[in-house]
Amino acid sequence: MTETNSERLPMVRLSRPVRRLVVLHRFTLIALVALLLATSIAMADDVAASGGGTIDEAQPLLPVRDWPMFGGTTYRNHVSSATNLPTEWDTERRENVRWSANVGSVAMGGVVVSGDRVFVGTNNEAEWVKRFPRDFDLGCLICFDRQTGKFLWQHSTTKLPTGRVHDWPFQGIVSTPCIEGERLWYVTNRAEVVCLDVAGFSDGENDGPFVDEEVAAEPEGDVVWKLDLMGELGVSPHNLSTCSPVTDGKRLFIITGNGTDETHVTPPPKAPDVLCLDRATGKILWQDRPAGERTLHGSWSSPTYGVINGQPMVLMGCGDGWVYAYDPQGDGNGGPKLLWKFDCNPKAALWKIGGYSGARRNCYVAIPVIHNNRVYLRTGQDPEHGDGVADLWCIDPVKHLDGSDVSETQVFANVVAGKPVGAPLPPRRNQNLDTAAGEAELPNPKSAVVWHSQSEDLNVGGGPCPHINRGLGSPTIKDDLLFITDTSGYLFCVDANTGKPHWRHDLFAACYSTPLIADGKVHVTDDDGELTIFALSKEFKLIAELQQSNSTVCTPIACEETLYMLARNRLHAIAFPKAASQTNKAETDDRR
Repeated sequence: MTETNSERLPMVRLSRPVRRLVVLHRFTLIALVALLLATSIAMADDVAASGGGTIDEAQPLLPVRDWPMFGGTTYRNHVSSATNLPTEWDTERRENVRWSANVGSVAMGGVVVSGDRVFVGTNNEAEWVKRFPRDFDLGCLICFDRQTGKFLWQHSTTKLPTGRVHDWPFQGIVSTPCIEGERLWYVTNRAEVVCLDVAGFSDGENDGPFVDEEVAAEPEGDVVWKLDLMGELGVSPHNLSTCSPVTDGKRLFIITGNGTDETHVTPPPKAPDVLCLDRATGKILWQDRPAGERTLHGSWSSPTYGVINGQPMVLMGCGDGWVYAYDPQGDGNGGPKLLWKFDCNPKAALWKIGGYSGARRNCYVAIPVIHNNRVYLRTGQDPEHGDGVADLWCIDPVKHLDGSDVSETQVFANVVAGKPVGAPLPPRRNQNLDTAAGEAELPNPKSAVVWHSQSEDLNVGGGPCPHINRGLGSPTIKDDLLFITDTSGYLFCVDANTGKPHWRHDLFAACYSTPLIADGKVHVTDDDGELTIFALSKEFKLIAELQQSNSTVCTPIACEETLYMLARNRLHAIAFPKAASQTNKAETDDRR
């Protein structure tokens, strides 16, 4: 494994402890950006926003013209077919910048592109809708014109009265929308699943059944239906609602965000962890509570959908550190149908709030990724709780489809002559293996593990980070290469088939995003506001380091010949200049 440390232009760099102090006050969900960072299967140029779900393929067709959800497709693998992307630009001098637009003071919801529109979640400090002054805190989903960056409309959601317990101040919208055709779905800061008309009120219609908008006119958002997870189902999100929905073409899948209260001790309410909705009406088709009282902290992941060897499945990473796979159709009687479940933590891992003092049990906050009939999983935690060791897994998702536990090992209360006595012990919240009580861990005969990377797998014999630490970004895979970041600020390149490492690079800044692979290159953003570009290769090659005007905690996306970069308070469309007759005018007052 090669460890790199490239030469850089002179720049002030804070030490890791100082950077950690700077980051802490922003709160955990600065990171749940990326995580959090919503998908549908892109079929071709004219149907790139399709939800798909009927194709049995190891790798879905890549988004071409659009990027209609987090990850671009329902498989959540951030790989784009975009070409001719710049590797040099300057947002201040507008070199290779088609347009820029203000998006508030904090933008953590990922960018999506569909048709002639671009959407992003943020707060209200850009003051696009005049009835809400800049200091009026809101969650805002903003729609811009794709070609010019002109503001089109905004869906505004007031803050919850409970404050930071459920709706942290000034963090805006964290959910990344999912779009198909004329409909858009996302989760508001008030834990509402909403369906919007992508045209807003520009079509002169108030689409229903919901028709009670405060202002049913431009430039407001047009709500088609909404489901209040707190008011109707008793869900209690911990600090923020972050789920980025996904659809299979008929149904909409949601992780509700149900979590502990502000004490971090009281179990979540008896409310569902996961939902399947009729995407046309918002009606609940089935629900489940697989994590329940074992939820460690919050539940901040998002679902993944795919068809693997003919089996449709939706993957739900839950607050207990397990991933659950369901048949999207349910059991046929209004209930869920579990296909398998997988424990992403070692059995001896201990949960302790704060994650320090040897406690390495982690939540599941990234998003599962499907690639070449394999599922890739990584653990993480609230970054305020320390860098800690994480686990990266590759599993076979169709090895057992009967509801089995397909984890690597199982725990038994009694073992005689190396053989278990009785059934495996059920999962527990704080720790699944207590050797002091005589419990034993044995290989699981139904294990679906292909490979597992822990500290020993990536140890390079020294240095401050000899392993993958906790993270919020998901893996990105192409050409048998897997790229993944961690919150310690490292980018890893490993073999996607074996987990063996190729190289590691220190970004010198915390990283909360998922790598983007586009135009034969790997694009990674960090909290210092730098976007670093690498060659898509098992041999390390640094192509460019581009400093932005502000921190970039979100994952960039790419469509056609444009790279969309979301800084903390500004959205940039990066592209080579068009012909003179097509070049957009200089930035207008509409875009501030």
